[in-house]
Amino acid sequence: MLICSFGIGTAQDRSVIDLRSWNPETQGLQALVGMWDFAWETMQPVENDWSAEAYFSMPGTWNNRSYNDAFLGGFGYATFRVRVLLPPGMTEGRLWIEPASTAYELWVNGELSTRMGQVGTDFSNSIPYRAMRSPFFRSPDGILDLTLYVSNYHHRVGGMWRPIWIGNAERIGAKDVLDIGYDILLLGICLCFSLYNGIIYAFGSRKSREPLFLALFFLAVALRVPTLGSVLYTRIIPEFSWQAIIGLEYLMNHAIIAFFAVALHTAFPRALSKYYGPLVAVIMGVLSVLLLGFGPEWYSRIINIFMLITVIALAWPLVRLTQVGFRGNRDARRGLLAIVVVFGIVITEWAHFSELIISRDSLPFGFLLGVFSSPPAAQAYSQILFNAVTILVVLIAATLLLFRVSEGLFGAATREAAVAGRVSMNGCPDPDEILRIHLNEQKQQTVEARRDETGLRIVETYGLTDREGEIASLAAQGLSNKEIAALLFISEGTVRTHMYRIFRKTNSNNRTELSRAILQR
Repeated sequence: MLICSFGIGTAQDRSVIDLRSWNPETQGLQALVGMWDFAWETMQPVENDWSAEAYFSMPGTWNNRSYNDAFLGGFGYATFRVRVLLPPGMTEGRLWIEPASTAYELWVNGELSTRMGQVGTDFSNSIPYRAMRSPFFRSPDGILDLTLYVSNYHHRVGGMWRPIWIGNAERIGAKDVLDIGYDILLLGICLCFSLYNGIIYAFGSRKSREPLFLALFFLAVALRVPTLGSVLYTRIIPEFSWQAIIGLEYLMNHAIIAFFAVALHTAFPRALSKYYGPLVAVIMGVLSVLLLGFGPEWYSRIINIFMLITVIALAWPLVRLTQVGFRGNRDARRGLLAIVVVFGIVITEWAHFSELIISRDSLPFGFLLGVFSSPPAAQAYSQILFNAVTILVVLIAATLLLFRVSEGLFGAATREAAVAGRVSMNGCPDPDEILRIHLNEQKQQTVEARRDETGLRIVETYGLTDREGEIASLAAQGLSNKEIAALLFISEGTVRTHMYRIFRKTNSNNRTELSRAILQR
């Protein structure tokens, strides 16, 4: 098989991919990777034996490719051609074409095999589409002459940037079913987590809104899943347009980040700025308005701006919760785990958008699947079974991780629901546990009330700042500098600095004298 490097090559003989040594029964599917004949902005007739102007390394985009001493943009159309030499005895089979945000027609041995959208020569007559295609083919002489017409005037990326696979019909069908099952399983997991957090919010005391935002977060992820991978939306509703698919994908991107940021802001108000959650939500809202106003065609060109904003929006809580977590706050450590998961999603998304990772979808589970599973080119029956088990293991691990994230970030709401006697983790509320929770909450409320009352009194008496009054009241109750720092989400050094000023303003030499001075007041 001919595998060539990235780029457009100079014209030589007709492109050929030699698969005569490939065994489809034992080696599974094979990607048609290599150099294809390339003709830019021309529709070469299928029946003509035309001479190639250049050679193009497939799969790949034509963005920023050098052609005739100039760099190509994302918009344009082209003809690709390659001859495939099949292994002995293979006279029929099936192709598997992953979705790309473009329009194409594939001709096999002079006959139209499949199409996606409508190929055109300008914006007005080119219609993109996103769906899977798996046409059958017959070749009595063991030769496939493939001619591919591709046009793009709507998306930032042009060309067939995902591979075309070849194999026997049974294995192509098995791969298709496996991909659909993967997407349905991922969709079900996200919907279950959305329902789980929604129930916690609906049947709890509703003092904590974090479960509501997390339920909306997982719902947004669930709505986005069918726009990727095997594109379930177009499998269920073939009339689902490209604009609707891409627009929904981008809108859910905004919703995912907005709901996650607001949930973090609600869970850790002291660690994060009071403007953090609302600011991120407003920015995502503005981007959504731009998307709806100018359309996904325009918005796809600025998607990297959205990714940059998202990285910055996640970097701030990542740094802050890391600082707080190192000071001993366990909830902050679990919240940090959630941020790392979402941050990993964003990084793989950005790599996908930047064409550093050309995977079957841009979700992190798809990326993990590509890392841990065997290459699709070796996907025989045993490998299909192995990949199915791999998918289940990865998704189960992800489920457990998200469960810990949910319980860690938003455990307060779960405890509230358990106290209300409506929801419990094991299905039967424990009276002793509920009593303990009530006592702890009452103790916490007493500490907070005493802190607020005492802090206000000593602020007025000694001329302390609000923060100094808060720290002084906690110190008077016997809390150490480390405990105060963890409770107020500040560093121990900051607590020591405030304590020095408090001692000076209250004429105290130690904590005992400070407590006596405060209690006497």
